[in-house]
Amino acid sequence: ISDNIYSMPPLYDLAFGYRDYEEEVDFLLDLHDKHHASSSTNDLRILELAAGPARHSLAALATHPPSEVDSVVALDRSKDMVKYGKENADYELGAAGGGRRDDFEYVNGDMRHVDEYTTSSSSSSEFDMAWLLLGSM
Repeated sequence: ISDNIYSMPPLYDLAFGYRDYEEEVDFLLDLHDKHHASSSTNDLRILELAAGPARHSLAALATHPPSEVDSVVALDRSKDMVKYGKENADYELGAAGGGRRDDFEYVNGDMRHVDEYTTSSSSSSEFDMAWLLLGSM
């Protein structure tokens, strides 16, 4: 697969813009709530692998309060996607230094080595959920 589409994040975003990210996030959170062993599902920490423009990550933070979704770490190997995702986060979640933007981190890296990025970044390496969406395997 060519990396060309990943170096043009707005086109990638346009191609998948038909998706209802909020509905998909609600579905994922409902599955977690239904199948998680603990009775408490509050304050979830989510990891989104191969996140692209991180639309699911941003939807989780934008539509769910901190009592439901504490924070999200997105990971993608495309530097262009990471830059674009951070710009979208600034726009949709507000600038860093307050609000939900502080609960979002975007890391540039290969998901095959996720442990290298999540333990060396400012985030914890413990997550309640990991998402790998849109056939990224």
